[in-house]
Amino acid sequence: MKVLVTGASGMLGTDVVYELLSRDISCCGTDIIPGAAERHVSAGDGDFTFRSADIRNLEELKGLFGFFKPDAVIHCGAWRDAVSAELPENRAEVFAVNAAASGHIASLCASYGSKMIYISTDYVFDGSGKKPWRADCRELHPLNVYGMSKLEGERAVASALNDHIIVRTAWLFGENGKNFVDTMLRLAGSGGKIGVVDDQIGTPTFTKDLASLLAVMACSGARGVFHAANSGGYISRYDFAKEIFRQAGTAVQVTPVHTADFVYDTLPRPLNGRLDLTSLTENGFSALPDWRDALSRYLKKTD
Repeated sequence: MKVLVTGASGMLGTDVVYELLSRDISCCGTDIIPGAAERHVSAGDGDFTFRSADIRNLEELKGLFGFFKPDAVIHCGAWRDAVSAELPENRAEVFAVNAAASGHIASLCASYGSKMIYISTDYVFDGSGKKPWRADCRELHPLNVYGMSKLEGERAVASALNDHIIVRTAWLFGENGKNFVDTMLRLAGSGGKIGVVDDQIGTPTFTKDLASLLAVMACSGARGVFHAANSGGYISRYDFAKEIFRQAGTAVQVTPVHTADFVYDTLPRPLNGRLDLTSLTENGFSALPDWRDALSRYLKKTD
């Protein structure tokens, strides 16, 4: 089996590549790295090839598919910075990356008979109420440009390709990119009180655990929309911060703050980010480990 991974140098994409190779699955990784030379590495029974490519460029995408002829694509490539996505000068680019490019990849998957896994977000919901959002929910009303672009990407994929999986996830943290855990530990090192919002509710997701699930999904016959995050219950970011400091053995005063009063962040964010995760087990996939266990494994790796 051969899997193409977009956004292969990102936080999730890097872990996906390592996970595939650990399963002896050959993969081709791509990302925008100007001047990067193509490289090929043999890893057990699975080979890894990297090619720099801009997913906004349809001709470059056609070249990738023609070169690798993937059986599946795990599409991690995206404009991920929700704050900068709000800037008027960035809006067209955000939709070009998250929506139009995703549609092009889906169309190429249809031409080559490839399965596609599209990574989406809890930001496609408006965050109203307290009930967890089911994967089959049709009430999709994003509050910000990032969420709008990811929803448009979902629709582009679904309209172009039958053999697709959409995985909505949230609160990613991992070893290969900026994340909430590292931000909290950095702020703790600067001393003083730390204010963390206590009314944004969701579940953290360790990229290594999500990558393992995506590898399984790529080899499965599953289709449709799934919600994936670590198990262990819903928490606030304030609760998450306290557990980070507890496990790290860091003494710091954490103060709960309401989102409406948090003047340092003006991005409209959904307060209710609870994802109903039953779509996984209902379709034969294993639930991801408890987020506390995931956090412990992450902190041990980054000591």
